[in-house]
Amino acid sequence: MNIIKNIILLSGLTLLLFACENKEDQTIFTKSSTERVNDLIKEYNQILKSSEHGWALEYYTGGSNISIGGYATTLKFYDDNENNSEKVESYFIIHYMNGKAFGSPLNGTSEYSIIEDGGPTLSIDTYNEAFHYFSTPIKQAPKGMGRGMDTEFLITKYENDTIYLKGKQYGIEMKMVKLKEPAVDYMEKTKTIWDILVPYAVYGALPGFQGLTVNNEFIQVKTESLKLVYKQNDKTYIEPFILTNKGLKFYRKQTINGISFQELNLKKITKDNKTLNVFESKDGKVKLNVQSPLPFNLMTNAWGIFPNHTTPVVSDLFKQKFEYVDKENSKQNDNEKLINKMRFGLTPNGTTGLTFASQYTENGSTKGHLIIFNLSYSVPTDNTIGVKFKSNGGKAVEYSHLKPMVSFIEKNSPYTYERQGSKVIKLISTKNPDVWFTIYQLKSDGSPYQKLP
Repeated sequence: MNIIKNIILLSGLTLLLFACENKEDQTIFTKSSTERVNDLIKEYNQILKSSEHGWALEYYTGGSNISIGGYATTLKFYDDNENNSEKVESYFIIHYMNGKAFGSPLNGTSEYSIIEDGGPTLSIDTYNEAFHYFSTPIKQAPKGMGRGMDTEFLITKYENDTIYLKGKQYGIEMKMVKLKEPAVDYMEKTKTIWDILVPYAVYGALPGFQGLTVNNEFIQVKTESLKLVYKQNDKTYIEPFILTNKGLKFYRKQTINGISFQELNLKKITKDNKTLNVFESKDGKVKLNVQSPLPFNLMTNAWGIFPNHTTPVVSDLFKQKFEYVDKENSKQNDNEKLINKMRFGLTPNGTTGLTFASQYTENGSTKGHLIIFNLSYSVPTDNTIGVKFKSNGGKAVEYSHLKPMVSFIEKNSPYTYERQGSKVIKLISTKNPDVWFTIYQLKSDGSPYQKLP
């Protein structure tokens, strides 16, 4: 009898338990899943627009493995009441695009929306020059990939003035942090970081990094695009980073020799009466040393060298070397003639180097080729410029007979410099003072700002 009573009591408790659970389930959600997502979309949209200055987006590119690195980006969301639409204004600092130089600002405005697509999803809906730059297919990338960046982002959460995103196509996790200053001011500070690093950039790499010091132990580093490459315990690490208004920030937290860090902020120090740029962790245990910036801009400006000008603006030895490669060019290419101007600094391809122009006549019309040898620059000591051959550019292999001119410039490096006007500089070899040449800054049409003598 007691057994039967216990069974009845247990059954009653079980029914009561399930009844409570069902009642609780009914009170947890008073709205359908669709209504809850729509409410979340409205909430996120209000958060996006609520930031007075907009947001700093840590925008990483290069597909799922982040093969390129991060770009400094700001986004400002607002209502366009006149056109009854929602807009986002973007501001990027890019490497190089369509004749725009390294570190150039790239603005764009487009319509956006937040849709339900596996969760609240931020979508850039109309053409935007900045986002289009990242998504346009390029030769170096797999078919259709572009620079491997998303224009749709799943919003995963919001906390502490930070919106967490995940790219819909490549799955890259990113953050948008609320700006505490106008976007223009933020980007100007970020541009300052670019200006320190950019003189050494070749194809987006930043080889101005001299090395990483962790607890006073030196570690050799190099860069590939916006990624830092170093070795530890026989393993190679390739770590993407982004430039910020304070310095640089890595995509992942780094741990080297037991010291962890993710951000390295710019700190200027004075040593031997020389100002040095150092990127340092908050605790000061990690330092990334950077070469001093070039005293004049060879990265974003093109300069002309005129070897055969009536009034000499190069030394006799320099002129003789140019005449030699010009004769070789005529022999090799059916009487082609080098024009009396070489470009030094920014090349037509957006790299840095020495550019020749070779001309010939065909069917009564003048035609020609541009031949580019990529160069890198350094500051070995105060008031000197180092020049080094980096790689072959456009048609350099085909016109390898011009290489002796490049080797001549490299062999006589480094050079002291004398300003002969705001846009005219004379470079003099420290190895042989009889080797010198004058560079004239060029306008966009290729003519010098300052008249030659």
